Amino acid sequence: MPRRRGAATEAHAEARRALRHLQDLIEDSDVPRREIETRSGFTRGYLAQLLCGNIDLKLSHLAQILAALGKTPARFFGGLYPVHPPRRRGPRNPAQLVVTRDVANVYGYGVESVRELRLRLAHCEEALWELKASGVLEELGSAEGTEDEIR
Repeated sequence: MPRRRGAATEAHAEARRALRHLQDLIEDSDVPRREIETRSGFTRGYLAQLLCGNIDLKLSHLAQILAALGKTPARFFGGLYPVHPPRRRGPRNPAQLVVTRDVANVYGYGVESVRELRLRLAHCEEALWELKASGVLEELGSAEGTEDEIR
């Protein structure tokens, strides 16, 4: 079966994206690169070669680097490919509610202001779902009450 030319390009783009994500994790950590190399069993400069693409990054390399950073592969891939919850239908989605002048005037805001607030609320709700999916909210403590307080 012939290989699509675009498939190789897509695979390379995904590999570069994964490398950038790994670089971000390393830069955000408090662990120096030399320490990561030591913990991973790499020779000096090996990590730099992996990150710049001179050496192909294997899953075993990734697992060693993540272990040196104290991160799990699930956490890495969850950040790389976040899981979004199914979108709600109907009036529960604030961005889809119909805003009339009467409704807007009850609160002393114009129609555009109310629409903007509802769009911001929808973005916040999506961000909350992403934080939950990545496990950040669980690490920060009980954030379950946060949603109830927002409603």
